[in-house]
Amino acid sequence: MANTIGERLAELRKKHGLSARQLGIQSGIDPIQVSRIEKGTTPNPSPETLIKLARTMGEDPGVFLTENYGKKNNDGEETLSETLGKVRELFNRMPKGELQFLGEVVKIPIRGYVPAGCPAESEQIDGGYVLVAKRDLGDVPSKKCYSLIVSGESLSGDDINNTDNLVIYEIHEVDIEDKIYIVRIADNQCVARHVSHVDGRLRLRSSNAYYEDIEPEKVEILGRALFKQPKVEPL
Repeated sequence: MANTIGERLAELRKKHGLSARQLGIQSGIDPIQVSRIEKGTTPNPSPETLIKLARTMGEDPGVFLTENYGKKNNDGEETLSETLGKVRELFNRMPKGELQFLGEVVKIPIRGYVPAGCPAESEQIDGGYVLVAKRDLGDVPSKKCYSLIVSGESLSGDDINNTDNLVIYEIHEVDIEDKIYIVRIADNQCVARHVSHVDGRLRLRSSNAYYEDIEPEKVEILGRALFKQPKVEPL
């Protein structure tokens, strides 16, 4: 069994079929930092970092706590019990609906980035996958879902910001008015906006007042956003 946090992280990451880069993108942690933790260059990462890594892989944060983690040394670093207390405090502050490692989880592939601002060509990547609680999908089949990383701030009024991760239901019509959809318009440009029917046309609305509404001639619906992946707030 792995004896250090880095060894345990590498072991779990490989078990879930993730590269260090994929784990970094999905958890919001610099991939270089992920590699440093695994190599032991950063032997005692913060409790916030541990929780982000654990949640991304659908694991309990306690899986990273080793007998050496957080031990007090001659310089007066915090003790294991103090570190464990911080982890548990962060853990307990998370809403029950955001504890994604509880219950059955499914793998949702990350297909790339979607502009959330002015329409632009979307960037496709092989980003691995995110783990999502099956109950959060409701009646939506997981095989019809994918994930996109937001690029831009046109949905900031919905608390959806740059680098947030959206889970998308692949659908090609506006089944619910004024929800957030991924749409393709002229010249293969895409954008994430609220979509609704207005006077026989589709209006693309932003929740950020800086961006004006758009009513393009041609709109192709690529999917509807279900929710964004929650993030852990630091103490």
